[in-house]
Amino acid sequence: MPGSTRQALVDRCRAVLEHTPPDGWTCPSAEFYPHQWLWDSCFTAIGLTHVDPARAADELRSLVRGQWDDGCSRT
Repeated sequence: MPGSTRQALVDRCRAVLEHTPPDGWTCPSAEFYPHQWLWDSCFTAIGLTHVDPARAADELRSLVRGQWDDGCSRT
């Protein structure tokens, strides 16, 4: 992949990852399912580690905050 094409892809990925709803966690699709989902947040956190490690940690912390005492998620 040529450098300019790769950089364009990186820039587009970064733009997607930088979009954060007011709740502080990444909403995969406000139209289709406006809730936080475990897998989506985990994969988002993996991507965020490359551009914003602190936000990646916040994404995972928000999952833990949403858990009930029995380990299920309410978010």
